[in-house]
Amino acid sequence: MDVYTYYTPSHAVFFQRYLCPSASRRFDLLPLHGIDRCGAEAHFAKSGWAETCIEKMQLFREAIEDRADEVVVFSDPDVIFAHVTPDDILRELGAAEIAGQRAMKGSDTICAGFFALRVSGRTLAWLDRVLELAPECDNVHDQEALNRLRHQVNYKTLPNRYWHWQLETGMPWNGAMSKLRRPPKDVAVVHATWVNGRSRKLRLMDCMWQDCQPVQID
Repeated sequence: MDVYTYYTPSHAVFFQRYLCPSASRRFDLLPLHGIDRCGAEAHFAKSGWAETCIEKMQLFREAIEDRADEVVVFSDPDVIFAHVTPDDILRELGAAEIAGQRAMKGSDTICAGFFALRVSGRTLAWLDRVLELAPECDNVHDQEALNRLRHQVNYKTLPNRYWHWQLETGMPWNGAMSKLRRPPKDVAVVHATWVNGRSRKLRLMDCMWQDCQPVQID
């Protein structure tokens, strides 16, 4: 199963250290490359953030143009694939058209940084509408647009073993190691979303890697 990812030069380290070594055992990775607009730290909703979010979705949409009747995954690079296989993804997707990581605790909204998509003319047209709406949205442009329009397709959220910090705490991680929560033992993926800034994400990912132990870091 193909996994598309998008990153800029400042965030290539996430692909190299975490996503690639963990996912490439069972999935085929197809990187999409963007340009740095947000500085090295890429803080949430700062200058260049909106353009980067929209470029990510645009490049993904272009890449899957000819993938009709296939299931593909999109993953941000700050993701560790732990206990997950292509069969797991297909089973979770079921008859749905998109199955995404839950965006926040207690919500049925989808995270634009990890989802499985059944490619078809219908879902491609839906992504076009998402891209058309995205510039009108605030802060998380691609994700807000995706969720405003999610009822136009058959969607579902993935169980919480497709994990990120906020699903446990209901709030972003502020970098305090004393408050760090561990993922469940059967965790499928760990995503460093709800963590603001490159340096803080790297600290979290290093800690999470020890829990996931998908493969050895070089």
